[in-house]
Amino acid sequence: VTGRGAFLGPFDVSSAAVALPAIGRDLDLTFSGAIWIQAGYLLPYALVLIPAGRIADQWGRLRVFRIGMVVFAVTSLMAAVSPNIEWMLSWRAVQGAGGAMLAATSTALVTAAFPPGERGRALGLNIMVLYLGLSTGPLLGGLLVDHAGWRWIFLASLPVAAASLLLGLPLHEGRVEHGRVRLDPVGTLTLGAALCSVMVGLTFGPIWGWSSGRVVGLIAVGIALLAAFVVVENRARAPLIDLEMFRRSRIVALGSAASLLNYTAMFGAIALTAVLLEVVGGYSPTQTGLVMMAQPLVMVA
Repeated sequence: VTGRGAFLGPFDVSSAAVALPAIGRDLDLTFSGAIWIQAGYLLPYALVLIPAGRIADQWGRLRVFRIGMVVFAVTSLMAAVSPNIEWMLSWRAVQGAGGAMLAATSTALVTAAFPPGERGRALGLNIMVLYLGLSTGPLLGGLLVDHAGWRWIFLASLPVAAASLLLGLPLHEGRVEHGRVRLDPVGTLTLGAALCSVMVGLTFGPIWGWSSGRVVGLIAVGIALLAAFVVVENRARAPLIDLEMFRRSRIVALGSAASLLNYTAMFGAIALTAVLLEVVGGYSPTQTGLVMMAQPLVMVA
């Protein structure tokens, strides 16, 4: 059940990357406008991810997982019927929030459900499914774009979401202490503004120019806000992130740093590789999907 949640976000990002040129032609978008289709998903995803985990700890992870799955399914349908870019970006933003709820809870549910002796294998399977989403997304997305149209890459998520919800009906999480959610509003706003500034600056650096005032200013403001976030969290009564765990555990600190570098490189390359192959190289979406499968398939193995 949680594997389907882990599958959907990466599948959506990688399949949408292959469809960007087709979406751009259909909705009359420039290259930078088409890039917002990806950025419009990933930015809310990054902003909601940590607060969603915090809410799930207090309201129940299974409840937040189910809400995220419903949000993701509904917004996938609305993105599929988008008549213009404004409609598309609005629903992509909400879809990113739903994807963040799934990501924040799927691994946590597996960790809580399995005893220590089985947990490694269970987590390994969950992560394998995530990379299956990345590896099948480009090929299935390319086939759908070539033979059915780009709107079907969003509709393809609906049966996966429905199966997860139906199969998960008998599941129960156990006793959850319900109460007022303590979200650390100052920390949440500071982190959100920091991530927004850095991600927009990095995303549009190649388009606006790395030395332009907008890019340099956004990245500088983002770094300053991240430093302010660390100060705020160290003083907060109910911090959004317990920064002490990074100081206590070298594994947590270095593992998080490795994940940051890995996903920065991988998701940055996905969209640009698809556009390079299709627009510059003249490959069809299906051929592009086959080329892009190589890296995530090795990661699955």
